[in-house]
Amino acid sequence: MGVNCILVAPGKIPRQSSDKIKTDKRDSIKLARLMRSVDLESIHVPSEENEAVRDYLRSRDSLRLDLGRNRQR
Repeated sequence: MGVNCILVAPGKIPRQSSDKIKTDKRDSIKLARLMRSVDLESIHVPSEENEAVRDYLRSRDSLRLDLGRNRQR
């Protein structure tokens, strides 16, 4: 479609203590200003294949730790 989409972690969006009122209009203006000044850092979304490999490695590490704990008993 020709539209760039950037994902930003909500916790990485700078906030001021005076930002008490939240509306879609204010939020969109704030995000546009931050994008223009390059103060937003985008995040990477892993592919399904990469996520599957990461899940496999996490499971393997967990099983390896459990095996070590059982040997220590």
